[in-house]
Amino acid sequence: MSLVYHFVSGPGTWSEHLHQLWGLRRADSSLAERRAALPWALFTDLLRAGLRPRAQKKKHPQAFWHRWRLLALDGTQFSLSNTAPVLARCPKTAARRLRAAFAKISAVVLLEVGLHNPLALAVGRRGQSEWALALGLLAQLPKGVLLLADRLYGCPALLARVLDRCQAVQSHFLIRVRRQLKARVLEPLADGSGWIEVAVRDRRQPRKTVRRLVLREIRARVWRAGRGGQELR
Repeated sequence: MSLVYHFVSGPGTWSEHLHQLWGLRRADSSLAERRAALPWALFTDLLRAGLRPRAQKKKHPQAFWHRWRLLALDGTQFSLSNTAPVLARCPKTAARRLRAAFAKISAVVLLEVGLHNPLALAVGRRGQSEWALALGLLAQLPKGVLLLADRLYGCPALLARVLDRCQAVQSHFLIRVRRQLKARVLEPLADGSGWIEVAVRDRRQPRKTVRRLVLREIRARVWRAGRGGQELR
């Protein structure tokens, strides 16, 4: 309890917040050792208990599109301290020019657009990729949302998983895909979009098709000041 209180309180040390709550005196070094011994499952349970939708349609219209709550799926990396235990589990990753200065750990978050309120979080403490972490978060996708994501998530294998989850909870998704994604046009629509068919390949046998997805393809051109136009698929 004191650890959660410490993070939401802002100023002050953990030992000070422990004393405020319970009147107990403990050194911050002792508290840090106890925290390091806590099982990871405890933090997972805390996240699931504390993270939930906060946006209200009347108060936060920017967080909705029509009747759907806008959610985004995205990942990032955090730098870790270069201690021996950390480097044993999270080695430094290669940068574009030189070796990275710090060990990195990946995290993926499912959040509300508008409030930037997280609904679910996955941390790659075993070196999982952003793609693998995202798959674990799909089970926490709520009902009645429009999920947004960038090109990293626009591969057929992940689109299939997103499609299944959205159909199960009556939600929708809008995910950017690469230009190279092969598709067969089934039916052009009057607004310029169209129904297409995308093949999902077997990871071990790339020539083998395990499933075919029927999706709506939308192409748009976006202009930015000083950058010209860019086509988004």
